[in-house]
Amino acid sequence: MHFQHRICFINGSGTGSTGNIVNDISNKASKSGFISLFIEHSTPSCKFNGESVNILPHKYSYLFSRIPTYLFDGDGFRSKAATKRALNSICSFKPDIFHIHNPHSSFINIKAVIDHALNNSVKVVWTLHDAWTISGRCGYPLSCTGWKEGCPACGHKDFYPKVLFSRSAHYYEQKHTIVNCLIDAHAIFVSP
Repeated sequence: MHFQHRICFINGSGTGSTGNIVNDISNKASKSGFISLFIEHSTPSCKFNGESVNILPHKYSYLFSRIPTYLFDGDGFRSKAATKRALNSICSFKPDIFHIHNPHSSFINIKAVIDHALNNSVKVVWTLHDAWTISGRCGYPLSCTGWKEGCPACGHKDFYPKVLFSRSAHYYEQKHTIVNCLIDAHAIFVSP
């Protein structure tokens, strides 16, 4: 019996720079015998080699998922309904590996995904395309060094992704807890 490994990619989109990277990896993984699933929030990419699941399938669903994040922060930690759809697909697919790219974009709750991985012995590879994973909320801190002190009070709410009211210190702690759990579980963090 031939066993095929199963890899689940998580990224906001199948287009753009990170989407193209996911598509390239899925094509190479397919040649090595992997079966792939792509969890995203936009129109599935025709370049992806595997099944794509758009967890925000309705015309305005992304907008409705982005509004609470814009108002109250929490990018990557909201979208409970979309995350439930994602986890239903993930449970059916039964991945051996999660390959996380950009979990921010107001489409998924990354803590729920990581909890699923840790509770089901799914290996995690996280490709860091920006600084979102190590900052309180922004992808590109530019000249801000608040992330070195735990993002105590965000003075750059206009940095991507923009927010009206920031809870950067809270989300800094959340992300660092997740990262430390993943390190303990021997996850792999890479930068392209």
